[in-house]
Amino acid sequence: MKVSEGIRLIKPQIEIPWGIDQSSCKAMFGDFCLSKKTDGVYEVRCQWLSTEPEILTLMFNQNGLHTVELHRVPSKQVVKSFKRWQSFAESLLGEPTSKDLEYFEGPESSYWEKSGVHGYHRYYYKFGFVEKLGVVKT
Repeated sequence: MKVSEGIRLIKPQIEIPWGIDQSSCKAMFGDFCLSKKTDGVYEVRCQWLSTEPEILTLMFNQNGLHTVELHRVPSKQVVKSFKRWQSFAESLLGEPTSKDLEYFEGPESSYWEKSGVHGYHRYYYKFGFVEKLGVVKT
């Protein structure tokens, strides 16, 4: 599945198309614990890009699924763990369209503008440093 069409999870092995409604998406997960956080926002522990389970956030609007996002508090090995997620992002989206250093410490954040989607891999400060990797249907 191309990223412009949706996302493919490793575990559970499902393909989630952009624009799918919330109830159909919940049905696809079956026994996996898809938990509702707020209206239109769900989280699930699954494998998307890496070999390790991560918390994936799925965001819906009136047009269905529009954003998927991984986020974490960086480990002590900030640069090493950031590079690992960066390689996953580049395997999905290719070379970044742009990069910037949001803070004087830490890795450069990356951004992608592709046909039908845009992506981001950010390292930023919000009550502590946070790393976020996401794809948005445009």
